[in-house]
Amino acid sequence: MPIGIIKEVRNLTGIFDINDLPDADIVDAIAAGKGELYATTLKTDWDTSQSHPLYAKAQTLVHYFASFNILDRYAGNFEKANIHRERAKELAAELKIQYDQYLLVQAASDPSIARHNVVASKYKTFPLNPDAEIPKSKIIIPGD
Repeated sequence: MPIGIIKEVRNLTGIFDINDLPDADIVDAIAAGKGELYATTLKTDWDTSQSHPLYAKAQTLVHYFASFNILDRYAGNFEKANIHRERAKELAAELKIQYDQYLLVQAASDPSIARHNVVASKYKTFPLNPDAEIPKSKIIIPGD
């Protein structure tokens, strides 16, 4: 079962007439929702991860984002579109936090699935960093 369900998105939009909203448009909106999900979690195999504990929340995010994507194009639905957009943003933030926690717990037992973060310190000038090499120019400038 794919992570996006056409009927669920149609129910969220409230547009039930297939002539007004063809299934192909919903499929395109679901693809955009999947892109949002992938960008949030950096996990691209949600379609095959139905046993994942966060699958239902991920699916809800896809549905709300797809609904927003569709409603944003129809005049008169901007208020509902904005409500669905805000709900999708909230779900994405929650999902990111929960998915990162899930990865931390899983990484404790299987280090191969851990994501790596880059950590950098603030720049330190020579007086603050006594181990730094003092650069000396090898070019002679006339007048020096």
